[in-house]
Amino acid sequence: VLRDLAHTHGSVRLQQVVRFTDSAEGAASLALRAGDTAAIGFYIDHSRVHVGDAGTVVDQAYTAWSAHHTNGLDALMLAPTRDVAAALNARARADRLAATQAQTGPDGGQDTTAHGREPEREAQLADGSAASAGDTIVTRRNDRRLALSATDWVKNGDRWTVDQVLPGGALQVTHLATRRRANLPAAYAADHVALGYASTIHAAQGTTTGVCHTVASGAESRQLLYVAMTRGRAANHLYLTSVGDGDEHSVLTPDALLPPTAVDLLERILRRDGAQTSATTAQRDLADPAGPPRPRADDADRHGRRSRSGRPDQQPRLAHPASAPGAAPGRRPQRWRHADHRHQPPRDEHRAGPGGSARLAAGPHRRTLHRRRTAALAARRPGEAGR
Repeated sequence: VLRDLAHTHGSVRLQQVVRFTDSAEGAASLALRAGDTAAIGFYIDHSRVHVGDAGTVVDQAYTAWSAHHTNGLDALMLAPTRDVAAALNARARADRLAATQAQTGPDGGQDTTAHGREPEREAQLADGSAASAGDTIVTRRNDRRLALSATDWVKNGDRWTVDQVLPGGALQVTHLATRRRANLPAAYAADHVALGYASTIHAAQGTTTGVCHTVASGAESRQLLYVAMTRGRAANHLYLTSVGDGDEHSVLTPDALLPPTAVDLLERILRRDGAQTSATTAQRDLADPAGPPRPRADDADRHGRRSRSGRPDQQPRLAHPASAPGAAPGRRPQRWRHADHRHQPPRDEHRAGPGGSARLAAGPHRRTLHRRRTAALAARRPGEAGR
């Protein structure tokens, strides 16, 4: 809707990127958003792209994130699916608990008869995991009733450190970026809080962190890649699956026989436009003779007849757009007439024959067209020849 309003009435656009510490990364992010393959050079030259199989890239991302997290940097892992994000969250929390246990002694600070300490409380979260003091969490719902100041409140995508789990499951937390404190009720924590070490790319929109490590499958769209590579202020790393998983059913795929490089995979992603199109935009494109080319209705119908079983008269036909707004009566819109050379059969140049007369080249489609025209002229009645 906003894109339609901007197209119709114009809009003011921000030109300067202020999130990144390196201005060159800001320029690369704008090229990435526009689908410009020149952006790939920045990430390759700065060693931001790492490749491997599906298991290796997850391990690489976690190892790099762990090193940054141990050094006190605000780091975030992004994953293509919820299952991968849940596995990364569970791994990060298990390592934190193991490190805490190593620091506090063999009993890990748990309740024992000798020491008389109370067991560490845990709160159950919306993603099915648990959190205790020291864990990183993320809130998933805006709630103005949970105020942080006169102008700020708990928002979707905010990341926090758990300071204490109160009796009943409420959480005392500190915001990772602003260091402001809040109390999250037990009901809110159970319904709208998850572990915040890792997240899916979709859920990370609007999140800002210091360094971002993204695991990608290679099937993402350009828009998802832009989100993943713009979450970190200092650096954004991509861990890209470039080889198969060894499944016998995928051995004979083109990518298994000739594995693509990281640049090949990134170029594919940039060509994959996942932006949603409103009905208003679709209608405007149909009415625009100079709009992007689309397959012709009769071509699509013939393709459907060849590729699907059943009687031809049972195959659905595409509606002809000759009645679309802006289309000239009795004439197809320009974009339905092979306006783009990519959708045209190859053309042969007209060559000068003896006496300077032009003749058609010897291409098969040209010869067929020439024979049809000759037969049509010969079939005309003598009285129609001069018309």
